[in-house]
Amino acid sequence: MFQAEEIDHRSLYTRIGGPDVVDSIIDEFYGNVMADERINHFFAGLPPSRFKSHQTNLLMHMFGGRSKGFGIILRDAHADLIKHHGLTPAHFDAMIEDLMAALKTLDLSHMTTVEILSIARSTKDDIFSD
Repeated sequence: MFQAEEIDHRSLYTRIGGPDVVDSIIDEFYGNVMADERINHFFAGLPPSRFKSHQTNLLMHMFGGRSKGFGIILRDAHADLIKHHGLTPAHFDAMIEDLMAALKTLDLSHMTTVEILSIARSTKDDIFSD
């Protein structure tokens, strides 16, 4: 007889372990981004605490469930970088690669890693669509 797996309805934020795991992701991610010559110039002069705060808030929000209108906030937050500093979808892809490398350093299941990357990738159109 087939037995279905029990579905875990908790938020991704809760399932991965909450703030300590998010902090670990962000710490690894920050190091990767700052070492990545394709994108680190976008963060020159930005205090590490500000980068980490923005990324932590973004991940916590996304892992708990995106709210309606969140894409508009992302588009507005990146508009100046796109218009005046040449931010492109290729730079976004580099960020995803750096996030993927950060996730590989943690003890997360493959499915959880795929879920996190899927959520992160889903913001690309929010940032670059008109």
